[in-house]
Amino acid sequence: LLDQQDWLKVINGLDLINLSRGSGIIVGLLDSGVELEHEDLKGQFLKYYNVAENSDDVSDGFGHGTSVAGIIGAIANNGIGIRGVAPEVKFVVAKINKGASPTFDDYSVAEAIYYLVDNGAKIINMSIQMEESNEIIDDAISYAVNKGVILVAASGNGGENKESYPASSNYVLGVGSVNNDFKISSFSNYDKNIFIMAPGEQVLTTYINNRYNKESGTSFSAPIITGIIADILSLNRYLKLSDIIQIILNNSFNDATDTFKVVNLSEAIYGTGVKFILNKERFAKGDSLYLSMLLPPLSSNFDFYFGFILPDNKIAVLQYNNNGFFYAPFTYNSEPTYSFSFLSYYSMLNLYGEDNSFFSPLKLEGNLEYGEYKACGLYLKDSNILGYVNCKKFFIEK
Repeated sequence: LLDQQDWLKVINGLDLINLSRGSGIIVGLLDSGVELEHEDLKGQFLKYYNVAENSDDVSDGFGHGTSVAGIIGAIANNGIGIRGVAPEVKFVVAKINKGASPTFDDYSVAEAIYYLVDNGAKIINMSIQMEESNEIIDDAISYAVNKGVILVAASGNGGENKESYPASSNYVLGVGSVNNDFKISSFSNYDKNIFIMAPGEQVLTTYINNRYNKESGTSFSAPIITGIIADILSLNRYLKLSDIIQIILNNSFNDATDTFKVVNLSEAIYGTGVKFILNKERFAKGDSLYLSMLLPPLSSNFDFYFGFILPDNKIAVLQYNNNGFFYAPFTYNSEPTYSFSFLSYYSMLNLYGEDNSFFSPLKLEGNLEYGEYKACGLYLKDSNILGYVNCKKFFIEK
């Protein structure tokens, strides 16, 4: 059913598979339970517990938790159903309601948070809406945050500019809903704390009884962001929530109003932490190119390469090492000019920077070709490129 996953195409989820699938990350599912044996989720669950009834029965009476789980972690490349944003995550599940009842109490939510944290969750998805905060849940949230766990919650479905708990907590990442044209959904709550939004209308996902269904609501926007965060953390598990927010906001379409910012996932690849800002789009030889970028530290098993795609589609590459700076293996005529090998061939691009600093203005000199260039991020692992990310086009003209 991949061709029917419009929401996945909107967030460039099909490109994410070239970068990260959430491997090694445990997601906590605080919800109505889950269908453990669903064909597209079977094997994804490490532990599960019904906190409302003190039992191992986490059967999902009305499908909400199963739908949320599929958005995050439905299995990819199995020829069945859909694929999640982070299809290689594993789940721990805490059911917070009794049987098929849609209601739950404060104590169950708090106990669920403690259970998920204590059983390895790195991220907790809370697709729930409550009218007001309470001290019991606040204490559980503080416990999770102090353990380094990231909490994501739905903004609620009242269609109002109002706070909805726990999304309104300063320690929780609240997520609202937009349609596939990035307009805020009529049902989505938003307030000063809700600055991240994701598709939440007619989201095709897993459903009970081995079925699939299209769901609408902020409950189904939140797990999209949860899955993206899992992909980011799979590349670097030491990032904090503040780091992740910066990565998301700096790689997003930003249609800001006084109350919220709409995230346009179609123009970003999440998890790279790269945003390029050029001082202009058209240059001549001798001009200085001002290039700003945000780049988080990366895990030791990934190298990041910054590249220029040249007019002839060859690539000049700078490598970022984990000490926090770029380096070039060659010089040219003893000048701070960079020449780089890329796979089986060599490409040449002269980039003069003040004090050899990459983050200083780069002077465009030398035997440069005229035409269209692209500044891109590149990920390389095991001698295979995983993808070009967040390219910024510019031109060198006569």
